Amino acid sequence: MRSSSRSGSRERRPVSEAHEPVIGLEIHVQLATATKMFCACELSFGEPPNTHTCAVCLGLPGSLPVANAGPSTSV
Repeated sequence: MRSSSRSGSRERRPVSEAHEPVIGLEIHVQLATATKMFCACELSFGEPPNTHTCAVCLGLPGSLPVANAGPSTSV
């Protein structure tokens, strides 16, 4: 028989009841648009990283992303 005289003791539950597994997926796609979704920076694949960036792209404090008005496709 266990004594429950310890203050703050918790009843142990099986792991399956104590935790819930969560699985996340990360998906990357290349869209055929001329600009990015939340700013007017142009898209160009194959150029060096961080070539076309602005305050919104970089997530700088105070910059608020706004969805572009309509789709703009590259030709």
